[in-house]
Amino acid sequence: MLAKPSSRPYARRMCLRSTLVWALAATGAVCLGAAADLGSSPSLAPIRIEQAERAPATPNETTTELIQAAVAADIQRTTALVAADTRALELLCGDELIFGHADGRIQTKPELLAALNSGEMRYFALNPGPREVRILAEAVALIFGSAELLVGTAESSRPLKIRYLAVYRFDARLGWRLTAYQSARRTTEE
Repeated sequence: MLAKPSSRPYARRMCLRSTLVWALAATGAVCLGAAADLGSSPSLAPIRIEQAERAPATPNETTTELIQAAVAADIQRTTALVAADTRALELLCGDELIFGHADGRIQTKPELLAALNSGEMRYFALNPGPREVRILAEAVALIFGSAELLVGTAESSRPLKIRYLAVYRFDARLGWRLTAYQSARRTTEE
């Protein structure tokens, strides 16, 4: 059994990879090549994810419908970020959310919502690029995407081009909820 990553600040910054392994394992995905105990140093071996035996999220949904619903949740998330709509983000994000920014900062759900509420962080514009979606075990969606952003604070803003990985977990009552997110700056050639 994988242990949930520590909430201590140094452990949160230690390795988003460990958090992703924990999130995937918690939803029933089988992660091979990961450390058995995330309290120890995480393995740097590649992680191969295999579909675990599991009942469908809802009996009549096809993979295409699951993908469409996951993309809709990602669109709602980006719209809520630009609007600084923390009420919407409260519902769209799981309580276990770990949000990794392109500059290396890691925030929990309460930290992200507080930064948006205070104006400490602001998304002025977000132009999403293409998204690629993979459904794992019919309860986890990985969304690989890109975007051009205008981010900053009330005093200043800067353009930013990113690639991101968003991990969504399906909740039968609430739908797709963001559980982990990591972005990285795109190179100028892309």
